[in-house]
Amino acid sequence: MGSKVYSMEGRTGLAVKNQYVVESNKERSFQSYNSVCAVWDKEKKTLTLGEDWNRSTTTCKYFWKFIREYLPTPWCDMDRKALLAKIKAGEVKVLAQREIEF
Repeated sequence: MGSKVYSMEGRTGLAVKNQYVVESNKERSFQSYNSVCAVWDKEKKTLTLGEDWNRSTTTCKYFWKFIREYLPTPWCDMDRKALLAKIKAGEVKVLAQREIEF
């Protein structure tokens, strides 16, 4: 099965431009414009971030929407402080875009 791409929804319930969820059997990812910002590995239950995950206010807004709506508990309950602690502890990796493969 190939990947499916969904536009994220805004407050009004309509699709927003340039904010996507990409779903495959193995992974679920969040893409803002051309940058992969987060990849959830469904099998390993790990989160990997792209270097642009917090690039702008809009990207951050939809990044957190992705975390809350598309990741399982306890990940969906995470806040910025908890995420930064996981990054510092090495539980969440932040990769340059050139290191992210599909």
